[in-house]
Amino acid sequence: MQIDGTAASETLSGTDGDDVINGYAGFDIINGRGGNDVINGGDDGDSLEGGAGDDIIDGGDGNDFVNDFTSGSDILRGGSGADTINVSHFGATGLTETIVINAGTGDDRVDFNSSAKGTATIDLGDGADRLSFGTVSNASLTITTGAGRDTIVLQPSTSIGTAPVITDFQAGDAGDIFELSEYVARTTINWDGSNPFGPAGFLRLVQSGTSVLLEADRDGPTGSMSGFVPLARFENSLVEAFTAANFGGYAPSGAAVVGRTITGTDNFDTLNGTVGADIISGFAGRDQIDGRNGNDIIDGGADSDAIQGGFGNDVIDGGDGDDTISDTGGSDTIRGGAGNDSIFVSHSSNGTAETIRIEGGAGDDVVSYYVFSPGTGSIDLGEGADRLILGNGQAVRATLGSGRDRVEFASFAPQNAIPTIADFTAGADGDVVDISTNFAFGFQGWDGSNPFGSSGYLRLLQAGKDTLFQIDRDGAVGRNSGFQTIGRLENVDAFSLTAENFGGYAPKVVNGADLATAVVTTPQVVTEGIDQTFTIGLTFKSVTSLNTFVSMSFVTDASSATNGSDVSVGTFSGNFSITQSPAGDYRVNLGSVAILDDGFVEGDETIAIRITATGQLFDTGTDSTVVQISLRSDDRTGTDGADVLNGTAGNDILRGFAGADTLTGFSGRDLLEGGQGNDVLSGGSGSDVFLFAGAILGNDRIKDFGVDDLLVTTLKLADRDSDGVIGFGSDRDLDFTGGGQAVITSDAGTRVTSLEYDGSFVADNVTYYVYSRVGSSVGMPDADALI
Repeated sequence: MQIDGTAASETLSGTDGDDVINGYAGFDIINGRGGNDVINGGDDGDSLEGGAGDDIIDGGDGNDFVNDFTSGSDILRGGSGADTINVSHFGATGLTETIVINAGTGDDRVDFNSSAKGTATIDLGDGADRLSFGTVSNASLTITTGAGRDTIVLQPSTSIGTAPVITDFQAGDAGDIFELSEYVARTTINWDGSNPFGPAGFLRLVQSGTSVLLEADRDGPTGSMSGFVPLARFENSLVEAFTAANFGGYAPSGAAVVGRTITGTDNFDTLNGTVGADIISGFAGRDQIDGRNGNDIIDGGADSDAIQGGFGNDVIDGGDGDDTISDTGGSDTIRGGAGNDSIFVSHSSNGTAETIRIEGGAGDDVVSYYVFSPGTGSIDLGEGADRLILGNGQAVRATLGSGRDRVEFASFAPQNAIPTIADFTAGADGDVVDISTNFAFGFQGWDGSNPFGSSGYLRLLQAGKDTLFQIDRDGAVGRNSGFQTIGRLENVDAFSLTAENFGGYAPKVVNGADLATAVVTTPQVVTEGIDQTFTIGLTFKSVTSLNTFVSMSFVTDASSATNGSDVSVGTFSGNFSITQSPAGDYRVNLGSVAILDDGFVEGDETIAIRITATGQLFDTGTDSTVVQISLRSDDRTGTDGADVLNGTAGNDILRGFAGADTLTGFSGRDLLEGGQGNDVLSGGSGSDVFLFAGAILGNDRIKDFGVDDLLVTTLKLADRDSDGVIGFGSDRDLDFTGGGQAVITSDAGTRVTSLEYDGSFVADNVTYYVYSRVGSSVGMPDADALI
């Protein structure tokens, strides 16, 4: 069907069939709906959407908005003008599509995300264009930037299958820009804000033929969970041609980022920092300041300023005036200063611990705190009638200061840390817990009566000297949730709190004796290297009725052991609603914990596991506890004398140190290190590792070096012929640096006179070189598989 507009501005809608829609002049709003449509916006700026089907959309002249939110193989043309093209095919997983975007002339903006298979081709055309892409999980994406200095933005939520190809990226100081600072800040683990191309080791450029690959490692060189993966391929490029200007200030050479000193005036200023550590002073006037990345020092000065800290460890001082301060990442110190300030802190978690300090200062301030990174936060509201909104997952302690202040506990996830108020004032003229947020998030089935009453949505619990504020989102009649603590009032007698402290609702107080006591059953000490698995138990003592949500999770920042290499801690969550008579204990088996064998044990380590049972009591006085389990190395360690160390039928680690030692592993995957002295080593059955660390001085004997065994050294053995085969001396002994030797006999009783080099790996900043029997198929294993 053909649908024609006029020279006026109008709204045109297609049918579910194949339409041809012409907008002509005027600001037209056109939606093709279903079918394979052809849409021409015509003159002037238009808003165009194809709908379902394989569509062809041409914006024509003017600053057009071209939207493509449904699946289909589409051709989108911006035409002339500063156009905005948005493709979002998130629901297209499993479909195969061909998408072609030609932005045309003008300074265009293109946003692209698709989970479909197939191909996508984007030509930005002439102008200073900006392309933002994230999800390209199944399709191949080819980008042509065209004329003009263009910017390509890598979204934090990027999911890439095959690295996008950029055909004509202009490298150099005046060239195109690949903006990835927000991607690095939100997706990497333990990034400290330094150049991600530098020692931090999160990014690198690699020459691949005539192309350059941009690669990322999300957990850097110290992490073991990921390695380098390509983010983009720059065709017809050389690594040495790229500069800091191409990556938003980050030099691909790894050089440190140099910040700037930026000074405003007494007028209205717009001041933007760099990715380095900047010093920004706004002085007087209503300034707009953005520190961007880097560890910045920002002083807004007099008057009411708008300050954005950005990523990095910032120090922000609003100064006098009613300032608006926001921050999105890093260990920050934020001071509002005098005036009625608004401070908004929102940090997602990338695994990096952050320490945050907020001082509201004088005035009626509003502080919103939504921080989900590990670490700690402290808030001092200062003088005035302040408002504090706590939606945090991080442990935070707040001091309200003088004045009648309002607190909102807006975090309901059971696994979140419980915020603490240090100086809440009870009584008629005291502080207020604002429960309107709790209403807004939904008391299921609430009839408008006192939520502390028989409806059973809220209650106070006296826990030692403190009062716990608890919520049950579906109330007394619901069985899907139970009471959970969402706030702690420190050194407050629950019975001193009145209706005036809760917006007119008289509170209900319960004692700890009314609740089930929760007891965790877990071993205090376990040994690494024996491949054992155990289940953590949780017992509720002497209960007749119980309604609780139970969860278990690994606590990274309280553990020295690493989840995934030292241990494997499963997660657990579930609701439990129990009624029984007579009263008795009720046990819940939580997730399992597997003790892994990482090959090179770092000594005794600690596993920390958080267990929450909403509305119940642990010995902490709250409904959450962290249990500590000691993880011990299973080393059998000798002395400086002559030791005899025997393993077991399991996987053992035997270390002799000095002296003439005899080490026998027996069966299992054993690691044997004789140390200095004349040692005799026997691995027994199984794939064993014989470790020689440092300069060996003794004359050692390996009695049973099998085809599945490995010899590992920290000093690389000499390869005289550079053929990967290490030949022994004329006496058929293996010679070590330092003068030591080893006589190696196979498990069949024959002399071994050469070894094959398999490769190397790094553990705890030490390089290990791996060797096996010539012709062995054991090959180079992962570091974690060496024992």
